Amino acid sequence: MTIVSVICEVAWGDRVVTRMTVWSDMPDGFGIGRALILATYAYESRMRRPPPEIELKSLGVSVPHILALRYHTMDGKTHIMEGDKDIARDGDDGGVRPRAPATRRVRERRSR
Repeated sequence: MTIVSVICEVAWGDRVVTRMTVWSDMPDGFGIGRALILATYAYESRMRRPPPEIELKSLGVSVPHILALRYHTMDGKTHIMEGDKDIARDGDDGGVRPRAPATRRVRERRSR
């Protein structure tokens, strides 16, 4: 069994970005569903409120409003998912970027 560590970043609808390490024993990747659940917990822990949601009226449910997901695998590749795009890049650090106010807001909460 191989255990890998994947750095995962999620950009939320209010432009807050959560970044965390996700452990997985899957040899060829990691569970994106697990990463999104952990990102939700990270958002709630840091912001002291639930993440923004989008209401899907046709289904009658609300889902988390996620703008983008970026993760870095052990082989150095960066994978970005935005909307309907799924892009893999080698050594690229572009992609998920928050607005400055959201970044400051997260840093201020960490420093308290």
